[in-house]
Amino acid sequence: MQHNRAHHDDINVYGRLLQYIGYDEDTLDQNTTVISSNDKKFLTTKNKNNNLVSKLTSALIDIKNDTSSNNINQVFKHINQDILKLELSESIDSPTNKMILANIIPWDDSRLSLTIIESLFQHIRDLTGNAEYFKVFQYLRIKKLGMKRGFDEDEFMNLLQYKTFDILEALKMTLSDKGKKFWSMTLILSMKSLNMFNTLEEFDELIYWQSSSEKSLIDQLLNSFSKNDYKTFTENELIVYTKFMLMIKDYNTVIELIEKDILAKSGNINLYLKNIVVEACENIEDCGIIEKIYYSLLISLNDYQVLRKYVDFLIKQGKTKVEIVENYLNIKFEHFTNTRNFKLIKVYLDYKFFSKDHEFYYIDNYLKCYYNKPCVYPDLLNLVPKDILIEHLMKYESCPERDFTLYKLNGCNEMDLPTLKQSIDYKEHQLSQTLNEFDLKQIDESESTYKFKLLKMIHLNSLGMYSLAKKVYVDLSIKNVQQAGLNYLLNDIIPNNQQCSDLDFSFDELENYGYVLTLTLQKGNYSKFQGLLKFMFDLGNSNVMMYKQLHFIQKQRFFGNNKNYRTQFINTVLSMLRFGISDTKDPSLSLPDELINRWDFSSDTEILWKNIYLEVLILKALDNGSLKYEYILSLIEQKFSHKSNINNILEWQIEFFREYGLIANDNAKVVDFLKAIDFNDVLENFECEDKIPYEILMRYIDVLKTIKTLSSIKKFQNNKSLKNEIKNVLTFVRSYCESFKNMYINQMNDVSLNDDMKIAMESNIKQLKML
Repeated sequence: MQHNRAHHDDINVYGRLLQYIGYDEDTLDQNTTVISSNDKKFLTTKNKNNNLVSKLTSALIDIKNDTSSNNINQVFKHINQDILKLELSESIDSPTNKMILANIIPWDDSRLSLTIIESLFQHIRDLTGNAEYFKVFQYLRIKKLGMKRGFDEDEFMNLLQYKTFDILEALKMTLSDKGKKFWSMTLILSMKSLNMFNTLEEFDELIYWQSSSEKSLIDQLLNSFSKNDYKTFTENELIVYTKFMLMIKDYNTVIELIEKDILAKSGNINLYLKNIVVEACENIEDCGIIEKIYYSLLISLNDYQVLRKYVDFLIKQGKTKVEIVENYLNIKFEHFTNTRNFKLIKVYLDYKFFSKDHEFYYIDNYLKCYYNKPCVYPDLLNLVPKDILIEHLMKYESCPERDFTLYKLNGCNEMDLPTLKQSIDYKEHQLSQTLNEFDLKQIDESESTYKFKLLKMIHLNSLGMYSLAKKVYVDLSIKNVQQAGLNYLLNDIIPNNQQCSDLDFSFDELENYGYVLTLTLQKGNYSKFQGLLKFMFDLGNSNVMMYKQLHFIQKQRFFGNNKNYRTQFINTVLSMLRFGISDTKDPSLSLPDELINRWDFSSDTEILWKNIYLEVLILKALDNGSLKYEYILSLIEQKFSHKSNINNILEWQIEFFREYGLIANDNAKVVDFLKAIDFNDVLENFECEDKIPYEILMRYIDVLKTIKTLSSIKKFQNNKSLKNEIKNVLTFVRSYCESFKNMYINQMNDVSLNDDMKIAMESNIKQLKML
């Protein structure tokens, strides 16, 4: 197999070639960068293009230089038929083709050739979306070499930097290091939390190097522990081991091990362990053990979750309400009787026994301490009927907190509530309602609470005043991961030619979490790894992150700027298709949904998928129909309804690029397409009635952005007839700028504007004319 090898003397050349192949495009136009003439000479002359590494490298360069569907299909055919000599009538991973690949790959060579071939198969996956070559190579390497490649810890750490599918591959590969039991358990638990498998059988199928005749990796791990090992577990190791036992449904072992920890610490155990043992108790039927565990925990832990499960257990055992209160709560846990949790649990008992005695005995026991606290509403809303709760609250002295609770309970009817209007919560609620009803007057500047500032941001955004909204946002001092919960409230409405973006910060945050993950493993803090990894995936797959990516890409493309995060965007889309979209918005905020939804399409998952679909359609158009995008589009189409409303600007944009994609390769048809564009529904017939100022600005900008995106395709810059026609279309769209400017000004006349807001409005008008 000498002819299939790479040579050590050529490592610098292959390094340059692989860097070129994997180079992240800096522009949505076809990349004008070319490899050097010496590199081409190396491929065609020095190696005479007669070894596997050179042939695959040449094929990948052919794909890199032209990612159109037709070219990719041709190169695939060349790879399969001429380079790998596969059986074309069978799938790549068929037994026959695995055998062919097993024979052609230079397994007896140094690591250099295998590393380059692995990288080439990886680039095929990334450039085309075809992962089969890479999967088969990994499978064959394990079968041919076992783990001679070895586990490279530094490489694994590097893969944790949110390279989604490489992380998943790294998780599987890391399990092959059988010397690290707790690490392996942690990674298996992480894979489970990411829904990579549901059953143990599905897990075995993931481990492609494992023979069907071998014991499963999980069994091997379990058999590697002895009873004596339990005595030496650190708290960290105990958490990982019992979570693992929970996963395989060995509940008795979980309880046995954690019970020893409970006794040793008088119930004051780690909260991870508390949650694990509670879940185990829910899956057994031994009443004696269940009561013993709950009781032992509650001696030291004033935990409402455990307390409620304990009470439910006692009710199930036939205990009466009086017995539970007097013989258990008041005697066994006397030291906690006056706490909020124990007062609340007695109201819960009223709720559970209400059908028998039709009376709430313990509501005043709770209210006399908390009637003037915000916790009353969330604590009691689902336990006490509203009329009974209102009746009891009315017995207490009027105060802002009590009156606001009554106001909400009574359907936002102000009733006779003397101090209601002094309540900050009431003022915030009123402002929310005002904004929700699109009454966009100037907000109360006298208040400075966190919630008021957020509402002020929404108000300014609704008027199209991003610069002023950004000042409020900066004043909030939102840091780190808080960005993922609140950044969607800030929307840069009119595109501006600035390179920097808070999106850079968001990617930096993901990188930081990758660094934190490496630290947890280096320090052996395995119990934290699973949660951090899941959190990192949720953060990267979040509606807010995607919302920001889409806005940033669109804004950059508007001005033809180079940086566009195309690779990161596609990686995120593929990850979302596999794991779903995570909601990272701050759940503690009750904001005016209707108003938010009018500028924030991330609030509606279907609308978000449609916006993702539009972006991939655009990428397909710009890349002349890459196979990778066609495959992704087919998956995204399953995520939303296809009912179309042409008056909706998003539907119009989707239809626009879908139609263009069908005729993109025929310049004559493209010219006819441009001449026939109908702007009636999106521009001519646009009604500003009931629209907020933001929506007026965005209608004009969205249409202009659509045409400018098309004009950024290289063929429109190099073909004279296409260039002239797209210029005519842009001129026509810009002719509507004056009418949309006037609509915007008329809407703003109904709003109370201070001096700063007037300056911001004038700036908007000026920017609009310059687009």
